[in-house]
Amino acid sequence: MRHNRLKASRKHLSFLSLNFSLSPPFTFLLDGPYLAEGVLHGVPVAERVSSTMGLPTGQCELRVLRSTIDELKSLPQERFGKVLRYALDECEVVEDGAPKEGPKEGPKEGPKGELPAPPKGPKGPKGEELPSDLPSDEDLSAAARAISRWVRPRAYTFVCTTDPGLSAHLRLHPNVSQLRISRTVTLLEGASAAVEARARRGERDKLKKMPEELREALEKEKEKARGKAREAREREAKEQGGGGRKRKKASGPNPLSQKKKGKGK
Repeated sequence: MRHNRLKASRKHLSFLSLNFSLSPPFTFLLDGPYLAEGVLHGVPVAERVSSTMGLPTGQCELRVLRSTIDELKSLPQERFGKVLRYALDECEVVEDGAPKEGPKEGPKEGPKGELPAPPKGPKGPKGEELPSDLPSDEDLSAAARAISRWVRPRAYTFVCTTDPGLSAHLRLHPNVSQLRISRTVTLLEGASAAVEARARRGERDKLKKMPEELREALEKEKEKARGKAREAREREAKEQGGGGRKRKKASGPNPLSQKKKGKGK
């Protein structure tokens, strides 16, 4: 199982590298529920994140937002005190509206006590426009809403969360991959539909910029590869005998289906 998870992580990282030119080190933004799930079950969160990604610990930078720290402080410290200590000791605390990196048009800090408004027209790692018409996040908690707005203008971010509402909302972001934890198992989710759609748009843009001759040659290569795959499937189906065991032809009527003669006749 662990081998399969590591294989899936490598495949996802390869997808991100090819389509978005991403490479380590990576930033991981952790929410309160994820930290609580890991720490309370004795999971070494930093080591488990790095092992799930198949990367050294030094290439995985853990961060928490100030609103997540405030959320943990508001919980009963008898139970969640060690979660708060782990977040302060092992993660870098970043302000909700003051990102350490990202484009200058990122979220600006709003009035005291208010969350920053979502930025307009964020840019991807290659300068492409990211959709700014994401659904409203007002139904999320304050800490989850801050995470949703913090990741929006970034080139790409990994978010570690176990909050179902936040997770569903982040799947609509074309610049987010998610990690989740269940007891002691950490899983990296595959690319969401929004991320795959963004990758396809990037491919189309690349094709448009290609010279006509190169584009035609590429299409021919793709068609040849599709033809080979089709032939392989047909050959495999033939070897399997049409996908099932051949039935013998009936030598006569089925005696069980014939009408029985009445007794005494």
